[in-house]
Amino acid sequence: MATNLSMEVVVEQLQSGWSFQRIFLIVMVFFVFAAIYLFYRFVIFRKERTKTLQSIAPILLKEQATRNPPVALPAEVEKYLKEDERSVVRVLQLKGGSASQGTLRIATNYSKAKLSRILTELEQRGVIHKDRDGKRNLVSLR
Repeated sequence: MATNLSMEVVVEQLQSGWSFQRIFLIVMVFFVFAAIYLFYRFVIFRKERTKTLQSIAPILLKEQATRNPPVALPAEVEKYLKEDERSVVRVLQLKGGSASQGTLRIATNYSKAKLSRILTELEQRGVIHKDRDGKRNLVSLR
């Protein structure tokens, strides 16, 4: 009888151990799926959205250029611009002389930091002017 009682205790302990392991396994699987979802949502989806916006940007620039005639920049100014600065100025010219900093970032495919640095250099040299409009910057040619 004592052996039978101790055997029942061992079986109960094994069963309760298995249920703890099952619960732990289910929780771990949930966390893995949550991590995969968050990774997709914040890393991969953002890249896809940026690629979509970058593929649309040339079309939008062409439409804008047909509505607003391009603004000409003096030749003596343009010959001293670096290639990165020249691409920003070209987008501004196609946009009719002004655009938001976010539009420039998408159209030129530069990072926020690189575009900000380029715009600061152009503003210091008097090529562009930045106006703060709420949370965004409006950039215009001088």
